[in-house]
Amino acid sequence: MIASSFPKLEVIWIKNCLDVTDVSMAKIASNCLKLRELDISNSIEISKKALKMVEGSCKNVKIIMEPPSNVRLSQEEARNFGLSN
Repeated sequence: MIASSFPKLEVIWIKNCLDVTDVSMAKIASNCLKLRELDISNSIEISKKALKMVEGSCKNVKIIMEPPSNVRLSQEEARNFGLSN
């Protein structure tokens, strides 16, 4: 996995990836402490718990996530993704 091979990574884009799961996020959280940007748009196998783990370990990270374009969200869900006020 990239996370263990490149601990100095600052930006990771893993858009549209169904193979990325909470296990992958745990590896990123424990190995990529310099991470500033993580784009997981359309990667739907990642839980909020895993994202909290990344935020807890990678203090300067900005997590970018957009839901799949074919998914219609309620207003509450859109707010949870930071897509509406």
